[in-house]
Amino acid sequence: MLRGEIVTLRTIEREDVEVLHGIDSAYETWPEISYSPYAPKSLDEVLKAFDGEDESTYRGTDSFVPFAIDVGGEVVGTCCFWGIDAHNRRAHLGIGLGQEHRGRGIGTDTCKVLLHYAFVDRGLHRVQLEVLATNAAAIRSYEKAGFREDGRMRESAWVRGEFVDEVYMSVLAPEWTGRTSTS
Repeated sequence: MLRGEIVTLRTIEREDVEVLHGIDSAYETWPEISYSPYAPKSLDEVLKAFDGEDESTYRGTDSFVPFAIDVGGEVVGTCCFWGIDAHNRRAHLGIGLGQEHRGRGIGTDTCKVLLHYAFVDRGLHRVQLEVLATNAAAIRSYEKAGFREDGRMRESAWVRGEFVDEVYMSVLAPEWTGRTSTS
């Protein structure tokens, strides 16, 4: 388990899947989590994938590491590293919180915990993410955690009938402020 000031990040258990599926399949936040058209799977399909050998967004692989975000014993979201590239020592960060849990510092704390894990435990050099430019709250949260904007892809995401810019952000290990000095 990985602990922050607010959150505990832990392995996703079968009993978490129903809550996480509800967050991941919410129409209101679908564009923030998935750049594909809204097409959620049923809970039965998601549980079958989790229990079986099919690909599941709740089970890890060499290039994908998911966590449940736990606050006070309640699962409030999920986060992950995806596209882990061991040769170039980089990964993408993803996070999804239930709407009722936003604006409370949970996302920022989650990112700080993930960055510590990435740079200290995994030895990564770069953590990057993509976020819709219309998601100002997420951008502020990422900036508080230490991310900086790398650039924008103009009108690169089709979201509910219009093109939206994507903001690319990253943190490099040497600039990460969570590192503690041993001297």
